[in-house]
Amino acid sequence: MPGLVSETEKEARLAQFMETQQAISSAKLQQRIGEQTTVLIDDVVDGTCYARSPAEAPEVDGFVLLAQDPEQVWQVGDFVNVQITGADAHDLYAVAD
Repeated sequence: MPGLVSETEKEARLAQFMETQQAISSAKLQQRIGEQTTVLIDDVVDGTCYARSPAEAPEVDGFVLLAQDPEQVWQVGDFVNVQITGADAHDLYAVAD
């Protein structure tokens, strides 16, 4: 078809879109710092719990990352009350309440 967008231009547009989306996601997650919520532990890897709150959809959104507490060992399926302490473009960071 005449007038098709080149592969180079497609890749450039995708990169621009992803950069814009990352900035939007980061700004939204930054607004959640200080929030208290309950998370469900999905996985534990090398002392880090990968969890999600009611605001994170499985396989769509990032995680709430929580360092394993040496006094309270959490397992997959546990609910933990946390406070959001940080964020990046995709994930939140939290500590147990």
